[in-house]
Amino acid sequence: MSFIRFVVFGLLFYFVFKLIKYFFAILLSTGKKREEVKVNTSKSNISSKINKDDIVEAEFEEIKNNDS
Repeated sequence: MSFIRFVVFGLLFYFVFKLIKYFFAILLSTGKKREEVKVNTSKSNISSKINKDDIVEAEFEEIKNNDS
């Protein structure tokens, strides 16, 4: 009987530990999403500082293969 009680308490501890770990993972993932939003807004501000005079148009030629 004590072995069955040991297994039941072990499973109960396992599931409680998994639940706590899952809860903290959710809390930490929402914090990361907030940081990503801040990073994305700063990147858009950097790209808006580029002057159109600095952009140079380029001409490209198609490379042709000589199959013999």
